[in-house]
Order: sequence, then structure tokens, then C-alpha cells
Amino acid sequence: MKAPLVLVSAAVLVTSSLADKVDSLVGQQMNLHHIPGVTVAVIKGGKIAKARGYGLASLELNSKADRDTVYEIGSVTKQFTATAIMMLVEAGKVGLDVGVRKYLPEAPEKWEAVTVRHMLTHTSGIFNYTNVVPFLALGKRDYTQDQILKMVSDLKLNFAPGDKFEYSNTNYYLLGMIIERVSGDRYWTFMEDRIFGPLGMSHTRNGDPKTVIENRSAGYFWNGKIWLNMAPLTSTAGWAAGSLVSTVDDMAKWDAALYTEKLLKTESLKHMFTPAKLKDGKDVDMGYGFGWANMESNGHPHAAHGGGTAGFSSNISRFPKDKLTVVVLTNLAGFDAGAIAKGIAELYVPDLRAKPIKDKDPKTTAFIRKVVDEIIDGTISKDLFTGEARDEILRNLPPAREFLVSLGRLKSMTLLADKVTGGQRELTYRTEFEKGTLTLNVSLTQEAKIAAISFTP
Repeated sequence: MKAPLVLVSAAVLVTSSLADKVDSLVGQQMNLHHIPGVTVAVIKGGKIAKARGYGLASLELNSKADRDTVYEIGSVTKQFTATAIMMLVEAGKVGLDVGVRKYLPEAPEKWEAVTVRHMLTHTSGIFNYTNVVPFLALGKRDYTQDQILKMVSDLKLNFAPGDKFEYSNTNYYLLGMIIERVSGDRYWTFMEDRIFGPLGMSHTRNGDPKTVIENRSAGYFWNGKIWLNMAPLTSTAGWAAGSLVSTVDDMAKWDAALYTEKLLKTESLKHMFTPAKLKDGKDVDMGYGFGWANMESNGHPHAAHGGGTAGFSSNISRFPKDKLTVVVLTNLAGFDAGAIAKGIAELYVPDLRAKPIKDKDPKTTAFIRKVVDEIIDGTISKDLFTGEARDEILRNLPPAREFLVSLGRLKSMTLLADKVTGGQRELTYRTEFEKGTLTLNVSLTQEAKIAAISFTP
């Protein structure tokens, strides 16, 4: 789901090198969104072209973020869980099209048609347990697997398996249970013995907040005025769906392994990076494969996944045709780390930037341009936004306005994309100001209300 936040950063950066441009881009994002700490890695052609920390890993201790800082990576965990499942598939111990109840017989009968493939691709219809109990409340205590299963067992399926795509953390929690049942190992033991250990990922592990982890970052939330500490979530709250911690160097080792057969055969890897199909033959939303969203950026294959927990936002974006991967780890809750990753990628491969399309609805473009002008002038009406998004958008407008004013007059808007997703119209423009260029993303409801608006690199 697109967060209704205003995100801004200049894309025209007059500096002497790619590395300096990355520094400028990250610094601008940090200032505008009040991100305490960020660590970035750029992997090009199999080598780390840049790895650097920015800001602070702990505001209270005034400790700097660096390439060794350990962050929670949230749902990026899912690609590791998917890999573990595929290892068991290759070993003949799990079948992709076998029902979940073969491995978890205590699962309700209503899940009889749900397969392992459905869970990997979020097409199972099983209710998201993190929507039963609010995620932050969920993370305040430890849960057993039986307790998580019971949260959703009595609920109806949201749709028949394979009919739709709907992101659900329950899918990957159940996959973690299958890994344990089939392998005979604890989930964390399996991950260490089969993935982290062999790859030398010595800083990637269970992020249990009770465990002392060297160089672990604190997590924060910006409430519009001040930073707040975020209480860490228990590892049983996210578990196989989102409880890993890692570093950018470890993630670079992970990325390198995905170009080889060190963990999985090429045929298995194809499942990860190929959009799943629904029953009607259409691709699932986000081009979701097994633990990865798969899309194209101006004709370039682009696989990515983000993660968000209490106080942390992360993203890994791979551009295999260009042998480019960008990892962004931050200690701020609710931030789209993918915006930084994509902006950095476009600095290294400018052809990733979208090309203009014909604008068949100039009236809507004129309306959106008026909205941008009113943001800059400080005259924007709150009635333009949906009720659900209004408070968050308006809270983020002051720093956005300050930055947009610094860019000078808006000179032009060029349409890059216009599509309907989930009942909302998603428009993307390249906006040129006197002193910089930004990408503008707007989500409009059927009533022409703004559900989300963001400026990205």
C-alpha cells in the first residue's frame, strides 16, 4: 500500500562524482523527513561501489551510523523465508502445489485449497494476523505459534485461493512453521545453518530485543515536532514474516548469492523473480513472486522488497540487467526507503528514469499542478484529501513546502504514468523546477480526492 506521505528530494545534483551525488540525495532525504540514521550500499557489477552510514544510530548515545550498523529489516525477511522453502522443495520435502494442511494438520478445514504456492505469492486469502491485533500492540508480548494460528483460524478466507493478491504476513508466518515441521530444525537454526552461515552473513540474525546485539541501532518515530523512541517488537510478533536484523554488507553477500546457485538452482530462483499468476491468468499485483516484488523501470527488470517495523524502514532493490543493487536501511518508522534506493539507482543508471507518455487528460494534470502551486504558496485546502490520509499528509506539508520553495518556480510537469490500481488512479509526473527536478506521484480516488502525494528523487 502506498503510504500517504509527502516525500521530497532533488534529482538534479551538481556534485563532482556519483558518490557525492549519493551523499547529497541521502542528506536531503534525511533533512526533509527527519531520519536519524541511514546506511546505504551500492553493489555494481558484483562489487560494493559505495557503502556508508549517515547520521546517528542512536540519538541518545550520539553514536554514528556506519556500514556496520545493525538495523531491523522487517518484511525483507520474507525473501529469506521463501528461499528456505525452496531449499525444501528442491530436497523433495515440500511441494509448491501441496495444501498447507498436509504440513500443518491443525490448520482449519476451510484452508484445504490453500497451497504453499498461494502463501508464497500472497494469493491464499488467509487473513493478515497483524490486522487482527494492531502491529505495535502485537509486538509488546511474546506469542506461541498456536496463538498466532488461532488469531486467524476462525476467520473466513478473504477470497478463494488464487483468485486475488492480498499481502498477508500470516502467509509467511505459516511458511516458517512449515520449515520447522519439515526440516526438524528451529526456524532460526535452519536459517543460520543453511543461509547465513554459508554466506558469511555474520550480522544477520533473529532481532530479539532481549538479546544484546553489537552495533544495533535504536528505532525512532517523527511525530511532526520531535523524535520519539519506538519500543522494539518481540521477535515472535514478526518471526518468519519480519524479524531479521542485518547490515548492508551482509545484504551485499545475500545479493551476490542470488546471482549464483550457491543456495538455489537457477530454476528455483526464477520462481522468486517471476510474477505469479492468478486463476484468470493475470499477473498478481506488484508482480509478486516468492518474497520479491517484480516490475520494470523503463524496460529494466527491477526486483525489490521493503520492510517496516517499529522504528525502522528498509529496502533492497535489484536491477539484474544492469548488475546493480541498492540497499537502504534506516532507523525511522513509516518511511519509504525504496524512494532513496530508486533515486540512487537512477544516478548509476540514468536510463532507469521513466519516459514521457501522452497526456490524454490535461484537466487532471492542470488540477494537480494547481495543488502543487498551492502547496508552495501555503494555501492548500485540507478538503482536497481523503479523510484517511488527510492528517498524515498535512503533517508532512510544512517541510515539503520549505524544500519546494527552495527549488524556485515550477516550470513544467510531464506525465510518466497513468494507471488504475486497487480502484485508485495512480499518476506519475516529472516536475521541473528552476533549481531541480523531482518525480511526483499522486493517488486519486474515484471522487478525485487525493489519497497520497509524494515527491521522490
